[in-house]
Amino acid sequence: MTLIRYALAVFLVAATLPALADTVDDFTVPMGPITVGPGEEPTEEEATMFAAGVLGGFRVLVPVVDEEAPASDRATTSIVGGVFECDLTATSFGGGCTVGWPGDEEGDSFDFTEAGAVEFEILEAAAGAIVAVILINGSVSLSDVISGEETNGAVAFLENPGPGVYSLPIEQFFNFSNPTAPFDFTTVTVVAMSVAFEESFNGLVRIGPVTTSGPIGNGPDVGPPDDPPADDDLRPLLSGTYYNAARDGEGFQVTVLGETGIEVITWYTYLDGRQAWLIGTGIREGDRIAFDDLVITEGADFGPDFDPGDVVRIPWGSITLDYSDCNTAMATVSPKPELTSFDAFEVEVQKLVPGECLAD
Repeated sequence: MTLIRYALAVFLVAATLPALADTVDDFTVPMGPITVGPGEEPTEEEATMFAAGVLGGFRVLVPVVDEEAPASDRATTSIVGGVFECDLTATSFGGGCTVGWPGDEEGDSFDFTEAGAVEFEILEAAAGAIVAVILINGSVSLSDVISGEETNGAVAFLENPGPGVYSLPIEQFFNFSNPTAPFDFTTVTVVAMSVAFEESFNGLVRIGPVTTSGPIGNGPDVGPPDDPPADDDLRPLLSGTYYNAARDGEGFQVTVLGETGIEVITWYTYLDGRQAWLIGTGIREGDRIAFDDLVITEGADFGPDFDPGDVVRIPWGSITLDYSDCNTAMATVSPKPELTSFDAFEVEVQKLVPGECLAD
């Protein structure tokens, strides 16, 4: 599976949130940096994020380096401080970065008929850069849309742009292989922005918030599943922020990655008066989620001094959540015995924004 296809596959496991009129992503919710070499793929935990204030409430970020590129080639992408960055260090082989905003695997979509134009500011662009915005109907590969093999997608792009504010009118989006093929702007299931480079070019591209000149509406269901939902699908998603009021300032973020069955937990806590951040994955079994592979990181520095090669991931232990309902769980914390600075304990946590639980 290519990285672009991997990115689209992840797009389609997003949870549904209402579309935000005229805002695609203001890039204020940070993400990354993510770095890959030739043929490498980021993990789903690295590449995906639920983020309030972005189109659909879910974002995917993926860097790409051609698998045949020299071993030294790298692509790094990040979102920080209102800016989407793509930094490609390559020779004659391809690479770039994609940031995307999906609809939902149940078939929900976005309506772009009144969106007017996709607008953004390029703050910096190395020579040879190509910036493309892609709209997709259904489960279609981004690479097939760009190559023209699929007519179920439409693209507008800028070649070798300089710094400045750009507006891509919706009526100028087209398919490479058949520019006259109709495209249904009422059922857009994926919106994506890709940065690539012409052959033998590489460098840095920095892009500010992505908006539209008109409102983005909520489109109709375009592909509901044929089979009835499973019992677990009838329960509210367990995604959310959990905390204990007596331990205000500390908490868990639990994210459910759609049909993958993978649950991600991020624990924001402290050690010796300093922030400590742990992350792990687990699978739900009944009313329990066991996160057995938590790691804690160290070794890297802040801002311009950050080097992903300095990051050390230390196996930490486990957290088990036993749910009494969809909003409340007992967290059992079990660090590895050799990590003597941490103690095992239990604490009841509740969802910060409770949802309505369905009866069994």
